[in-house]
Amino acid sequence: GRLVARFCQFNQNAATNFGGAIYHGAGSFTITNSTFASNTALSNGGAIQKSGTTNCVIDNCTFSDNVGRAGG
Repeated sequence: GRLVARFCQFNQNAATNFGGAIYHGAGSFTITNSTFASNTALSNGGAIQKSGTTNCVIDNCTFSDNVGRAGG
């Protein structure tokens, strides 16, 4: 599938595995003019975890205080 997010705020989200705010598997995504703050994942990807090899665009976004406990 395809994810498009514009002018969004992803704040204080938590995941028990991957991607505190967003976990995206197959497909592409575009995220613009958005904020990722204080998101947590117990594994990888404090703010975003992307698997696969499709194209993704992140433009004019702010990331602060996101934590992936195992990395990222």
